[in-house]
Amino acid sequence: MRIPVRIPPSISSKIANFKTLSTIEKAAKIAGTIGVGAIIYDAHANAKLKAYDKKHTGNADAALKYFKNTEYLTNKSHLTSKIKKGMFKWELSNRIRGAWNATIGYIGGFLGNSFSNIVPLAASIGTLAFKGTKCKIAAGVLALSTLYNGIAHGFSHINTKI
Repeated sequence: MRIPVRIPPSISSKIANFKTLSTIEKAAKIAGTIGVGAIIYDAHANAKLKAYDKKHTGNADAALKYFKNTEYLTNKSHLTSKIKKGMFKWELSNRIRGAWNATIGYIGGFLGNSFSNIVPLAASIGTLAFKGTKCKIAAGVLALSTLYNGIAHGFSHINTKI
């Protein structure tokens, strides 16, 4: 027994519109999709590294702060000493700060990488959003920025002024 697969109307209209495009526009849309995917993939990979770094440096800085707090007493109170040591132990087991720092690091890394690739990202989105001449212009900008990045990063060992 075959289960009929229903394609949502919004997707089926996109498929119908894709069939009416010229070969160059189809190639531009495919290149734009690949461009957006590549930029999101790179941004996600960079964001994971930034999240890891931000989480662990934030936790280490907080632990150091609370450890330094336990080392110095302004008075000779045993209760104050126990409170400070308790705060330090709590800080070492605190997972909320790590999750918060990781979230901030991920968002910062994702946005930072996305904004550093703003020209290819805008060109990729332009190929997907526009039709006709605008789509072709966006595809040209995408091709030029890809070519520039390939040359600049591929041959950066030859000349660092590129």
